[in-house]
Amino acid sequence: MSPPLTYGPAYLGLYVSLVLGMACNAFLDIRYGSFGFEALLWAGVFAYTLRVGWKQNGRVDESGQSQMKVVLLIGAVASVIIFIPMWGFPRAGLYILGILQAGMNCVTTTRRNLHFGLLVSLIMVMFAATHGRADWTMLFYLLPYVVAVVFTLVSEQISRRAQEVRREGLGLAGAGGQGAAIAAATATILLFGGLLYAATPQLTWPQLFWKYGQPGRIGHVTGTVGDGQGGAGSGQAASGGGTGSSDGQSSSSGWPTPAQMREAAKRAGMPGWQSSAITTLADAVEALDGVMRPIGLELDKLWNDFKEWLKQHRAELMQALLALIIIALLV
Repeated sequence: MSPPLTYGPAYLGLYVSLVLGMACNAFLDIRYGSFGFEALLWAGVFAYTLRVGWKQNGRVDESGQSQMKVVLLIGAVASVIIFIPMWGFPRAGLYILGILQAGMNCVTTTRRNLHFGLLVSLIMVMFAATHGRADWTMLFYLLPYVVAVVFTLVSEQISRRAQEVRREGLGLAGAGGQGAAIAAATATILLFGGLLYAATPQLTWPQLFWKYGQPGRIGHVTGTVGDGQGGAGSGQAASGGGTGSSDGQSSSSGWPTPAQMREAAKRAGMPGWQSSAITTLADAVEALDGVMRPIGLELDKLWNDFKEWLKQHRAELMQALLALIIIALLV
């Protein structure tokens, strides 16, 4: 039997994961100006249903089951009246999945239910990330999602271990120490995950895939959320080639240029806080580029001079290397 789930931070982490998963999908239609309303609506639905599950304290009761049926009934009506006519399949199926998970939240009282909810959130995120209208601006929701999932799993594991220690009479696990352990474990896992990602062969650094994996859209600068219709992708991406930036550099892949960042910040429907963050990021990248460009040019000059010196003294270097090999063999 799956262990009961009673730890509040685990419910909080699941809530944030589900909200961010739905926010990624709502972000695909950001140009219609309904992103904020959709995100707040799903946030309210998940908050209410997870509160129902949390209040049952690890054991499903009659109230949780009845409220699950009510949520599913309302969701069925909304699916027939709103989701299917407005989005069609497969997009409507994703929102129906969200309704089903909202109903499941009412009876989320075990560790198995928690893991199932995280799996559903992962499906939501994968659907959004591989959509034709996804681009790098979705990272504002994907990166916090990764942190939320790791935090949820870690908090559940540590709380369960603290309960075992308490039952065995080995001492009391203080809330402060438990919180510090959760924070430390979460930071460690994210750090090692980031290092593994950095060591993974990439076509360009921001792309979330490599040539042996499934292709995604997040690393492509040309595919913007505002371009294209449905799953057809953006018109720019379909035309082939990269989009030229204001400084003449192609950005068909890799990090967007400051000009492209500012253009994305002005996109219709973009939340104010995200627009400000993107503009600030563009200013920082521009300032950093102004500092690093002379250094890069100087390093390139030194490297070219070094290669030229090697070319001019190739014979002497080969003789010296041969002498070193002979000396090493004699020793």
